[in-house]
Amino acid sequence: MAAKFKFSAKSPNGKVIKGVVLANSSNEVKAKLRSKSFQPISVKAVGVKSPGVSIFSGKKLNNKEFQVFLRQLSTMIKAGVPIVDSLNSLKQSAFSKQFVKVLDGLVESIASGLSLSDSMKKSDGVFGPMVINLVRAGEEGGVLDEVLDRLALFYEKRQKLKNKVKGALIYPVTTVFVAIFVMSAMLIFVVPKFKEIFESQGQELPAITQFVVNLSENFMNNTIPIFSVIIGGPVIFLILYRSGAITFPVDKFVFKIPLFGDLIKRGSLARLCRTLSVLLKSGVRLNESLEISKKTIENVYFQKILDSVKDDIVVGKPFSSPLKKHSSFFPSLAVQMVSTGEKTGNLDTMLESMADFYEDEVEATADQLTSLLEPMIIVVLGGMIGFLVVSMFMPIFQLGSAVG
Repeated sequence: MAAKFKFSAKSPNGKVIKGVVLANSSNEVKAKLRSKSFQPISVKAVGVKSPGVSIFSGKKLNNKEFQVFLRQLSTMIKAGVPIVDSLNSLKQSAFSKQFVKVLDGLVESIASGLSLSDSMKKSDGVFGPMVINLVRAGEEGGVLDEVLDRLALFYEKRQKLKNKVKGALIYPVTTVFVAIFVMSAMLIFVVPKFKEIFESQGQELPAITQFVVNLSENFMNNTIPIFSVIIGGPVIFLILYRSGAITFPVDKFVFKIPLFGDLIKRGSLARLCRTLSVLLKSGVRLNESLEISKKTIENVYFQKILDSVKDDIVVGKPFSSPLKKHSSFFPSLAVQMVSTGEKTGNLDTMLESMADFYEDEVEATADQLTSLLEPMIIVVLGGMIGFLVVSMFMPIFQLGSAVG
């Protein structure tokens, strides 16, 4: 039985056309379009509702795998390969079983008449709102290949930025835990051996050595409580944080941490600017772009700020105006560049330049922090271990001097 299908397609001269036709299936519509040298962009059955049960697993995709998927799909669409054929070809690539299931679901939905963006919407969280909205904008504008390229570049830059910030934060944290482990091992295993030697000699210990021996005894007598605090403290913190009990104050505090707070803030600004730029370039409105961008940000405090900014934009204020209200978070340079972008009508380009600027700042700051902290941590860690070693050998030196 024939049904109505809404379609959009690109003509041989590159013009996008839209219309409604009667056909038995979406594949028949695409075949008719191709026979007339038109490249199908989207074909959707009029009045067809998506089924309530998701065809996807709902699990998050591997970031690298997703980037490769976007790049390859963009290349195939640019070459004129139909979406269904492109997806079927991509299933032969070295993707995980989970991702192949996702592609199977997309093929099934598109074959039933849904567009790529509507098929992604059925993913139950696999594809985020940003991807879905951008793909829809690309389908409607006939620039799906460009949008997919833009998305791939966006995720590549975002992952690079995330890795840089994580790398700068993980190094000192890891070193602290190594220091705690080394000091604990020396207090539990090394110092007691020296204590036995000193006691067998009946020698009076120097104050520094006696302090370390007392510290070792107290540490060994309270090993369980101490390690309960060291291990249980972070666990309790994470439980409280994830429950929302301390999320807002903690997320606000991270921007004020000495040395690292500024790095985290610049990383957040770079991510916001990059996301907004990609969305605006693809034709998504500013207030919608802010709402989508908010969902890509994990910091609750930053989300509250963006809610306030969006509320002001909805009532007609320019984008730069609410940014000034939050001058403690948005630097004056950012406000000026946004204002200039609005006045010249190049806000998307200006935001892209800001994203590049802040990403470079994050990279430079992360490198500087690593260069600064590395020698400091080595000196502190070396000093702590050196203190223990000297305190243990001091009585031996004194005994040698007395014998001599």
